[in-house]
Order: sequence, then C-alpha cells, then structure tokens
Amino acid sequence: MPSVMKLALTGAVALLSALQANAAAWEARHGLTAEQFQKTFDDLQAKNYSLVDISGYTDNNSPRFAGIFKQHKSKPTFAARGEIKAENWHALFLQLRDEGFRPQVVDGYTVSGGARFATIWDKSSKTAWEERTGMSADGFQTVFDDLVDKKGYRLIYVSGYAEGKEARYAAIWEKTDKKTEWVARFGLTSEKYQEEFDKNLKNGLRPIQVNGYSVDGKTFFAAIWEKSDSIFEARHDMTSEKYQETFDDLVSKGYVLSVVSGYERGDGVRYAAIWDKKEEDVCGS
Repeated sequence: MPSVMKLALTGAVALLSALQANAAAWEARHGLTAEQFQKTFDDLQAKNYSLVDISGYTDNNSPRFAGIFKQHKSKPTFAARGEIKAENWHALFLQLRDEGFRPQVVDGYTVSGGARFATIWDKSSKTAWEERTGMSADGFQTVFDDLVDKKGYRLIYVSGYAEGKEARYAAIWEKTDKKTEWVARFGLTSEKYQEEFDKNLKNGLRPIQVNGYSVDGKTFFAAIWEKSDSIFEARHDMTSEKYQETFDDLVSKGYVLSVVSGYERGDGVRYAAIWDKKEEDVCGS
C-alpha cells in the first residue's frame, strides 16, 4: 500500500534541522499546516524516509502538525494519514489491518469540537496487538486493566484528546513477555506530570512516550515510563521558540528527537518532547 499522507492543512514552517552528525539520517518539523506537512512528507519519502512520529494539534482552531522522519537504506513500507475524522476511523482501521499493517501512532486532536486522528502504521512486527479510540477515562482504565492485568499486554502508545468538553483516549497495546518495569498515567495536569516524572526518575524509570492535550480549556498529559539506564532529556510546556532552542542545543550534543507532542494551551501552542542520546548511526535498514 502506498504510504500516502494526504492531509488537508497553512502556517509558518519551523524546526527544519537534521542530525548532521549522523549524515542527516533523521528530520523533524513542527508548526506546519497540512499543505506544508504534505510537501515535507512527499519530499522526504522520495529520499527513503518514513514518518515515525506525528502529532496533530491546533493553533486558534487551525490544524497544525509536528513530526519525526527517519531515513532508511531502502524504501520503507508504512502508511500514514493526517486528518481522519472520528467517524471515518473504523473504515480506515479495518482497511489497514486487513492489508497487514499495525498501528504505531494514533494521535487524537480536536478541530471545531470534533475529533480527528493522525496515524502511522507499518509492518514491523507480527506480535499480537490491540487498539482502541474514543475511550472515556473510565473506559480507558477498564480496557487497560483487562489487557494488562489479565491478558499480558503492555501499553505502548497513548493519546488524549477532546470530544466536545469531554476527554477521550486512543491507545495501542502489544502482547509481550518483556519483564521491564513500567508505569503509565493519564489525566495529569502540568504540575502533576512533573511530580510523576520526578518520582519515576528517582525510581529509575524514564519517559518513553508523552502526549499533551487540551480539554475544555485545560491542559493535561498522558505518559508511559519504563525502567532504563539510557541517557535522555525530556521537556514539556515549551513555546515554539523554546522548543526550537532546546532542539538545537540537544542535537548539537548528539541527542536524537524520539517523541514530539504539540498541544494548545490558553496562552498558545506548547510542546512536549523526548530526546535520546545515541552513539550509533540512526539510519536504519
């Protein structure tokens, strides 16, 4: 299946940096409209890049996108979509699943009160997986408890978003025998997220995914941590300017952006992100 990323998005381009130390093996963008993101997608796909993370969000109710692209030695197989309305999600889900794809990212965001999804699928694994969208907080907890506690699944991705004035969640679980300690939280305010971050860090757990989202004018975070001694940096509540400044500084020190999440706060767009310190070339096969 062609990795068509037909969006529908207009605004200022930002974060046009690449990791020069690793022969421009990855690229990142933020603050792009749909048209700008589509052009970036098309240009990089022609150079054997795949989209490995995408965040949909709004700036004054106008859709914006941030993403991370990774270069491969040969043309990668993946599928990506940027503006799927909630009512069209199930049909796309069935189509891609039946073609052998599995979801890696299902990022929910809200435009004019309606939920949309930005999503990435690939054929990276045959491991059993489960995916849900449109879950309330209670519904998410119920599914989480069933899959994790009873069936041996692990949460690998979570996204919060709004439908009207209510919080909803999209999530992906994977069946695994991995015994690494991990925790997940959602519905955290900025202050509670920082408290959870600090507590987990003291216990040797680092964030592997973070998602910022706005519901009824309030900002929340969902995140996953796991036990690890890897070197990383994480930030949240960054303005676009601060994000760019932090990005430039960490990339110059050999860090690779692994997660980016844009979200709208009352005083403007903010970003949460995670960088990993990698010594090896990030250009995969």
